[in-house]
Amino acid sequence: MKSAGVVLGSVAFLALALPVCAQDSRAVEREGFLIGFALGFGASYPCDTCASGAFSFHVGAMAGPRVAVLADISAVGGGGDSAGDEGRGLGVLALGARFWPAERFWLQGGIGISAPLDSDFDTVSERSWAGIAGAGFEVVQKGRFVMDVQLRGAFADGRQSVALGIGFSWH
Repeated sequence: MKSAGVVLGSVAFLALALPVCAQDSRAVEREGFLIGFALGFGASYPCDTCASGAFSFHVGAMAGPRVAVLADISAVGGGGDSAGDEGRGLGVLALGARFWPAERFWLQGGIGISAPLDSDFDTVSERSWAGIAGAGFEVVQKGRFVMDVQLRGAFADGRQSVALGIGFSWH
């Protein structure tokens, strides 16, 4: 129930705070080097009750005005549940692409390797193949800076995660 309150509070914050941001009338310039990160919250399965923090970092280059090739690192933590079970998060290192089918909307996908993370993020075991998928909407575009709201998912051998976050990128 605590995670539902966090979700609702975050959505309310976004609904109230983001329209206040001033908007530049020019389209964002997407060319050259690309770097960014996102912070948010998410959950990993098979630990449904383990809503926790989420983070991602990407670096890459624009291959064209609407396509970027990226290296992406993401992690969704696992915090354990009320029964005392240790939760495990999921960390993924992937190579992929981000595509803008519309001016402010992007889709991302990639493949790579994963590692389940213990709840304290210090033990890594059971590496396997992984995939990522995501979508985002750019709320603020100013020159080469973009702030977006994003929904990301990751899957690995027997584990999945989903995260909602706020991203900051420079193109």
